[in-house]
Amino acid sequence: MWESLCLCAKRVSGMIFRKKEKLTALKLYSIGADQSGIHRPNLVDLLLDFFSSKFGELPSSFVIHGPYGIPKGQDIGIRAFKNKLKSKGHDKYYALHGETESKLGFEVLFEAKIGNESYSELIIWFNPDLFSASLKDVAVEFQTCFYTSSGFDIEINPLKQTVTEDKINRTIFGGTSIEVSYENKQWIKGFKNGAFRKADGKNLYSDIQFKEVVKQEPTTTFNKLGNLNYVEFGA
Repeated sequence: MWESLCLCAKRVSGMIFRKKEKLTALKLYSIGADQSGIHRPNLVDLLLDFFSSKFGELPSSFVIHGPYGIPKGQDIGIRAFKNKLKSKGHDKYYALHGETESKLGFEVLFEAKIGNESYSELIIWFNPDLFSASLKDVAVEFQTCFYTSSGFDIEINPLKQTVTEDKINRTIFGGTSIEVSYENKQWIKGFKNGAFRKADGKNLYSDIQFKEVVKQEPTTTFNKLGNLNYVEFGA
């Protein structure tokens, strides 16, 4: 549902980059009962503080997905974003989005379903030629308001969309479309049994995920980060 609605916006959420540009996405997941450790008001406040302090600027446009009076395909500025959340609260939206096109942004999805599993997703993305942030630092920074079950960082191909990681297709009329496959989230279905996604960079695994990782790669090393195991492949 989230991907379908986002992709109907006036521009493709997740930003279309010129061929030579790159995008780094830090993705954190809260799965199943772990989602009880999410506090929406604090998460929004911390996101804005993080962008201000870490990147030196806030996204220029925002979308609140839910009954918050934002016409489909349109976005709002930071003042309206804050005012709508203050007046209507944090209970009715199912996703939030903020971006400055080709530079930085965030995506937050709450209580989505894939198979029989429920999950929430926090993505912070940025152009690494302009900004820098690490998966480890983000996980620590948001641990008080977004309990993380698993996570990783990836480099997004400039011809793909940040949230779904599916290819962006351009139409003959100048528009864009995406056929959402959900392939990048299939591991969530088997998370409780140790299913995992192996990103080529940095990864955060639960204990049961890490056991499965070691079965496949016995020499894997890790550092403990709270309840998670921090693994870096290709280092």
